[in-house]
Amino acid sequence: MRWIEIMLVLFNVLMLGGLMLGRPKSQRGWLIGGGISAVLLLVHAFVEGLRWPMIPMYLVTLWAIVGGVRPFFRSTARAERKPRQRWKTLILGGVGVVYAAVSIALPLLFPVFSFAEPTSPYEIGTVTYHWTDSAREEKFTKTSGDSRELMVQIWYPASSEATGKKAPYLSDPAPYIEGLHEFLHLPEFLFSGFNLVNTHAIANAGLADTESKYPVLLFSHGFMGYRNQNMFQVEQLASHGYIVVGIEHAYSSVASAFPDKPVVKFDLEGKMGYEQMKYSFMDRRNE
Repeated sequence: MRWIEIMLVLFNVLMLGGLMLGRPKSQRGWLIGGGISAVLLLVHAFVEGLRWPMIPMYLVTLWAIVGGVRPFFRSTARAERKPRQRWKTLILGGVGVVYAAVSIALPLLFPVFSFAEPTSPYEIGTVTYHWTDSAREEKFTKTSGDSRELMVQIWYPASSEATGKKAPYLSDPAPYIEGLHEFLHLPEFLFSGFNLVNTHAIANAGLADTESKYPVLLFSHGFMGYRNQNMFQVEQLASHGYIVVGIEHAYSSVASAFPDKPVVKFDLEGKMGYEQMKYSFMDRRNE
């Protein structure tokens, strides 16, 4: 879990136990607990971003806020509260423990992954291009005369003075999440954290001038892959002085998101799964 998530989870678990099992004489506990939890939730939302595994914890915050403001909307005074029976306390305690366990387990089981810090002193820059080869006809579209188009991303050693926002892992994660869902037959929510992952690369940073030239490596993803899939290796190489050119092979990648045009997905040709790897398909790819 991320740091603010950890703070929110710890506070909400303690608050959950206190509000469920305690007997406050006023609504002060609800107001203070709900207020602190709401502040943590807002900071978490703006700094780290909301995500579905944290929903149970968000509901705890909402529950505390509702409990705190509810007395202000009552028209009549509430009758004096009777002591809670022991069996009810035990049931509430058990429910609270189970709810807290689920609330903690979900963000741990579905974390927002991060990439290890590169080991070389070079900063990392990245730039993305949309290239069209007008001399090469695209063989995987139904429209005759279409040219071959590719999305290409380059990572390189950047100037030590480079500043700027870290580039996201995927600038448009939705088509890749949908493509992985269709190919792997796994629920889309398992990949929903992609939109919260950042890299160590700075978009459009200047090239480091410590060397007059740098070695160039080509990264070609595998069948149903995508250009960002080996980011941990790419960043490590770029931080050590390599320029890495990642090519996304449209129609055999899990998805390709071109600017100002529909998303291109893997060409199924009416088939299913790995039948696409028949010799006829590979021959067509190599024409």
